[in-house]
Amino acid sequence: MIEKATPNWYSRESARRGRPVKNFIEEAYKMHGIHYCSYQDQPKIQEIFPNMCQYAGFCYCLDGKPYIFVDEARGQNKVQSVKAHEMGHVLLGHLDPNENLESEAAEREADIFGVVMYALSLYDEYLQRNRSGEHG
Repeated sequence: MIEKATPNWYSRESARRGRPVKNFIEEAYKMHGIHYCSYQDQPKIQEIFPNMCQYAGFCYCLDGKPYIFVDEARGQNKVQSVKAHEMGHVLLGHLDPNENLESEAAEREADIFGVVMYALSLYDEYLQRNRSGEHG
C-alpha cells in the first residue's frame, strides 16, 4: 500500500541496492539537476560568499543552475538536514530573482521541506537495515 504512494525515485531502488542514507538526498539532487559543493572542497567559496559562509549552508543560482554549498565540518546528521533544507529552497522556487530568499516565510517552507526529506531519508535507512536483517 505505501509502496504505491511512493515517488519513483524514492528508496525502493536505493534499499534494494543497499545504498547509504545520504544517497537518498543525493539521488534527489541528481534528479533535479542540483549541484553540490562543500565549503571544504571549494575553499574559494568563502572568498566569494564571505557573508553566506557563516551559515551551515546556502543555495545560489549560477548561469541558471542551482548550487548548494554546505559546511561538512558540522557533522553528518547536520549536513544531511542542511542539504535537505537547501534543496527545499531550490525546489520551492526561492531562487527566483523576484522571490525574497531571506524572508521568514521562505525559511519556514524550506524548514518544513527539509524536515520531511530528512525524515524520509531516515525511513529509507530503516528500510535498508530491515532488509539486511538489522532491526531497531
